[in-house]
Amino acid sequence: MNASGIDNALDALSLDAKSANTEVIERHPERRYKAAYAAYEERRLEEMKEDKSLRRQQKIEVIKKEFEKSELNPFNRANVKYNATKDEVREIKEGVREEIEERLAEESNNT
Repeated sequence: MNASGIDNALDALSLDAKSANTEVIERHPERRYKAAYAAYEERRLEEMKEDKSLRRQQKIEVIKKEFEKSELNPFNRANVKYNATKDEVREIKEGVREEIEERLAEESNNT
C-alpha cells in the first residue's frame, strides 16, 4: 500500500494489524464531547486572538460552528450504541476498515 501523509500512513499501518481499530469506534461520545470542545475552543481562541473584528462571544459562536463539523468532535467519529452487540460492533469496524481501504486506494491511483 502506498500512503502519503501521517494520517494516511497510520491508517495503512492499522489495516496491517490483525485486529481492527478499536479506538476508532466510540461507545460513549457524549462523555468526551465537553472536554474535546473545551480543548478545541481554548486552542482556537488563542489562534483568533489577533482578529480584532469580532467580540469574544462572536468568536465563540464561530468556534462552536467549526467544532460541529470538525473531526475532533466525538460525534463525528464512528460510534455505536453503548449496548451494541458484538456483531454490530464488528460490522461497524468492517465498514470503517473498508472506508479507509477505499480512501487509500483512491490516493494511490491518483498519484
